[in-house]
Amino acid sequence: VLGEFSSMLFGVFAISTDRSARQQKRKRDYSLIQLAKNMLSTAVPVTGNRVCMNLLTSAEAILIPFTLQQYGLNSERALSVYGTLTGMSMSFILFPNVLTNAVSVMLLPSVSESQAAGRREQLKRTVQKTVSFCLPMGITFTVIFLLFGKYLGTFFFKSEMAGDFIITLAWICPFLYLTGNLNSILHGLGETGITFFNQLTGSGIRILFVVFLVPPLGIQGVLLGILASQLILSILGILAVSRHVTPSIGLDSLVLKPLGALILSLGGVELMKHLCPILRLGGELFTLVLSICLMAAVYFLLMILAGIRKIFRL
Repeated sequence: VLGEFSSMLFGVFAISTDRSARQQKRKRDYSLIQLAKNMLSTAVPVTGNRVCMNLLTSAEAILIPFTLQQYGLNSERALSVYGTLTGMSMSFILFPNVLTNAVSVMLLPSVSESQAAGRREQLKRTVQKTVSFCLPMGITFTVIFLLFGKYLGTFFFKSEMAGDFIITLAWICPFLYLTGNLNSILHGLGETGITFFNQLTGSGIRILFVVFLVPPLGIQGVLLGILASQLILSILGILAVSRHVTPSIGLDSLVLKPLGALILSLGGVELMKHLCPILRLGGELFTLVLSICLMAAVYFLLMILAGIRKIFRL
């Protein structure tokens, strides 16, 4: 409550002290009716999206323990498994999403400005940079969670089940981190209705998997539903954005460079541990941190080499 109240006060203060807003207010004679229509045309789909998604998320949260009991678990075990998935495993999967959410917040005004001014090239560059940031990061964390997911679950939560869930959910990282930014781009383009439809589709897919696959498959049905919904959401988002702008992005910058950096960093860590046996005493957590640091350094080096090559071509 205090956090939201402070955020509200800061927003009101920032708007009230914005000189450009006061100058535009003096220059333009706003029609309250027209202003209300413009606001509602954007706000209603976004608000409807939030309300419907909250209702569907609540329905999904109620259905999962119930269908797990149909699978054969008792009520306590069903809640325990569901809590392990949402409270432990998903917390790791969603943690890198903090960065992509920050990017999506900054994307909205940039995309809206480019769209309103008709700057197609600037809009294209914005989409390219967004995809180039989210997809490599998603691939990176997919490999990290696949390799170290078991250890993360047992080290932080003392739960092998949480580690298994992290490994399974690792595959959604590229789609999950990309989808949020695609939705922000679509909001900036004024396509709030499309994001509303996409989110409803993804939630509907998850609920269908819960209803029909959880009773025979157990918690694996929930995991499959999450994977399928994120894949469909990414495809729908890419198709919707491509109607306005088609970014030209090379496969090397999206897939090959992050994978190459990961392979080289992991190989470098193993070589260092072989040459310096004392490094083996650090355990898997030390290996994880060292791998991420080396991976960032290798990826940065690859980007520098690519930039140098581009300069010499010019």
